Amino acid sequence: SGAALSLLLLLLLLQLTVTVVAATGPAEEQPVKCQKMKEIGLLECQHGGELYSALNASRASCSRCDCPDKTKWHGLDCSLCASVDACPARASDGAPATACTSDAIVEPTAEELAQPRGKVLSCACGGDPQSEQYCAMQPFSYALITMKAAANASDSTPSTDGDDGPLPTFDLHITQYAGAPDVPGAERYTFAYPVIWNATLSQCSHSVGDCYGPLTAKECDLISCGTGLVDCPPPNVKKCPEWDPVGDCGFVPGTNETSRYWEFHCIPLAIPVNNSGTLYCERNGHSNNSTDKNGTVPPEIFIPEAKCYFFQEESLFGQGIGLKCHSGNCLYNTSAPEPPSPGPGPRESYKLSALILTNIFFASFLGLFISSAGLYVYRETEKWQFEDEPITVVTPPSGEVLLPKPEVEGQGQGAFFLEWKIVSYVIPQPRQSERQILNNVSGYVSAAAAAEASASRQDAGAGHSNIFAILGPSGA
Repeated sequence: SGAALSLLLLLLLLQLTVTVVAATGPAEEQPVKCQKMKEIGLLECQHGGELYSALNASRASCSRCDCPDKTKWHGLDCSLCASVDACPARASDGAPATACTSDAIVEPTAEELAQPRGKVLSCACGGDPQSEQYCAMQPFSYALITMKAAANASDSTPSTDGDDGPLPTFDLHITQYAGAPDVPGAERYTFAYPVIWNATLSQCSHSVGDCYGPLTAKECDLISCGTGLVDCPPPNVKKCPEWDPVGDCGFVPGTNETSRYWEFHCIPLAIPVNNSGTLYCERNGHSNNSTDKNGTVPPEIFIPEAKCYFFQEESLFGQGIGLKCHSGNCLYNTSAPEPPSPGPGPRESYKLSALILTNIFFASFLGLFISSAGLYVYRETEKWQFEDEPITVVTPPSGEVLLPKPEVEGQGQGAFFLEWKIVSYVIPQPRQSERQILNNVSGYVSAAAAAEASASRQDAGAGHSNIFAILGPSGA
């Protein structure tokens, strides 16, 4: 009886399992988040971070990583150390880290320039009122900046043993990311890559000098570069059908031309140019403005931030762009540079030439746009006007007598007459001689006669009067 009871319980358990499986059905397949970013591999999250996605058509997804513990690792790709305690032992010899450059220090060290990724800055768009307005037009915009020793530098093997010698020349790499729609399987967003451009500036060096633009600190770190090369979009980003730097993409097939493909474009006013440039960053203007994906600052996390300003004299957008940057490289041979002591305070004034030129430039651009739009409307309207065709009037031979205009019974003084005299009409022929279609024509018609003729013609099945039989409905 005991064996029979056990068998009965086993059968009941199997039936219950089958019932539960049948009720729940197979597990639904989870959508792959940020497939377009993973496809190009330009932003890879580290230390357990994951690309953030709202999984909808809003421009909020895939331009930054969610970091699981910002007290250890933070930044756009979760690669910046928050303190030396987060840094792992060096892989080559197990040596512990000696420092973490997390105090928003932009000045690179020789050891940082020699690391595989170089010195890393994670930046958000904004920092000053004017830049914040521009950044709001392209939400969730970020820049990942790396400084790495140039392969062809004069001392191409930078010191990593703590020497305080001069830094070698280095390259500055910038990639701009922006929030994009993330709707898995939607044809319209096949080209919704959350990256806009990347740039490599060469022959770069570091110095300390006056700040520029909206930066108000007493001194700034200056990363000055001699040349630059910009790719927009980056080479591994596919372009939508009918892609144009400033225009729309082509229509999505099967939408009856009601929906176009979505992709970022390369508006010249909003991207750098292939030329020199300088990154200015405040040395004593550090603050705590770090935000999470919801735009809030966790109170237990203090992440210093440097206000920076990237400027190119030859840039088409007439001014630079503000950035809010974080740093955090692990060091193993040297100590982190000491943050500069606060200066006497912000400058009472700063250089306004870039801002003034910007306003003048945009005013000129707006005026050019308005005048161009007016000219376009005028030309489009002009198409509806009748154009005068070349007409040659030939004078008849002397002595030719025109038909007299008779008196029309029942019409007094001031009766309406349509009269034409001595008309010859010549049509120019392309690559041929002229063609004359009217020769020495004259005549007249009265309002009453025209009405009678029209009625008689309509009775006979004709659609127009005698005058139109000659001149035609179009007037020719």
